[in-house]
Parts: sequence; C-alpha cells; structure tokens
Amino acid sequence: MIEADYYISVNGDEPLIHPDNIKQAISRLPNTPMDKPYFGSVYRELTDPAETLDMANVKLVLGADNQCLYQSRFPIPSTKGALNFKYKKAVGIECFNKPALDFFVRTPMGAMEKVEDIDHLRFLENGIPIYYTKIESESLSVDTKNDLEKVRNIVSERYQRGDCKNE
Repeated sequence: MIEADYYISVNGDEPLIHPDNIKQAISRLPNTPMDKPYFGSVYRELTDPAETLDMANVKLVLGADNQCLYQSRFPIPSTKGALNFKYKKAVGIECFNKPALDFFVRTPMGAMEKVEDIDHLRFLENGIPIYYTKIESESLSVDTKNDLEKVRNIVSERYQRGDCKNE
C-alpha cells in the first residue's frame, strides 16, 4: 500500500462527479490523531421523489456536525411530522485514513451491513463515526440500464451546451 495520511476513493459508478466535489470532501479532513480511524464522505439533497424511493440510493440520517447516525436503502427518516423534509443521498467519494482501512479489512460484516448491503454500516455498527460534507452538484450512480441512459442524456446535453469537450 502507498503510504499516505489519507486515501480518497471515487466510486466508478458515479461518472458525473465533479472534481470540485473531491476537493470539498478533502476540505473536511480533520486534525485528529492519526491512530484513530477517520472516515468522511459527501452527500447531496434529493429533489426527485423517485430518487428517494430508489433502493440503489443510500439515504442518510445526519446529526450534529453532519455526523452520520444511520444509512439505509429505504427512505429514512419517516416524514410523519413534516412533508417538506429533504432526504440526503450518499455520493461515492470517500476519505479514509489508514487505521480506518485497517479496521474495515479486519472487521467482519455486522448484521445491519448484511441486511442493508451498505459497507459503511460496518463503521457505524462498531462506533466509528462517519462525517459528511454537503455538495450541490448532481450525481447519479449507474446501477441499471435506465441509469446509464440518463447519464448518456445528461452528458450529451452538456456536450451540446459546450460544457464538455470531446477529447
């Protein structure tokens, strides 16, 4: 493994991630002891109700300082008390230090990770916090043929507007 203070992972199924989003994720890195696991990531607010119901999107419940309380593929939290709640979606940019990676490798999957099929829950189930930073740009993970078609259309529109170069 390459020696570094932090390791950044950008998920390959999120082709619309903007480089500024990576910078935003890095800007949150703490000045904490390097012997304790650190895990940070980014999120965006969902605006389309269909995205909220999509089981491919991992929804977040965040507490103070954007510390993750729980993650689920189900729309959480319940909107019993407020219909205008903004759901939050995890976006595939992750920042780890070496102790966090070591922890992940040596720790077996927990019950919630197995049920939800969300590897981040391994940290939460073992008391290791995950800190999130909000991003404003769109993101779309490609999990289905329909997602692929959506991304192709978005990229085509950007290209036609001159936002992308064909290089």
